Order: sequence, then C-alpha cells, then structure tokens
Amino acid sequence: MLHTMIQKIDKVIVMDKVINIESLYAYKEAARRLKENNISYSKSELLKNPELCKEIIVLMDYFDKEA
Repeated sequence: MLHTMIQKIDKVIVMDKVINIESLYAYKEAARRLKENNISYSKSELLKNPELCKEIIVLMDYFDKEA
C-alpha cells in the first residue's frame, strides 16, 4: 500500500512539473513578444498568471496577422 501511495505522489509531482514548465514557456514567450513591441510589463504579474500570458500570445498573433 505504501508503494502505491508513493507512485501516486510521483505522478502528481511529475504533473506539477509539466504544468510549471508550460507556464514558464508561456511567460517567456509573452515577455519576448512584449519586449519586441516595446511594451512594458510586470514580470511578477506575468509569472503569477499563465492564463494572461497565453492571452497575450494569442492577441499578439492576431495583430501580427492583421499587419
């Protein structure tokens, strides 16, 4: 039973790392795009809110296609 609990804990930890990597990638991509367009941003706010980063990326893609 303990072995099963440890396996479940490992899966959760691995899952958390995957989510964190995705969030970090979203932050890096959003920050890069904002810098390219000379738009100021709060690093701490972007790091705390990966959904905001994703929205920034979507909006920047939209405006790049329109230009």
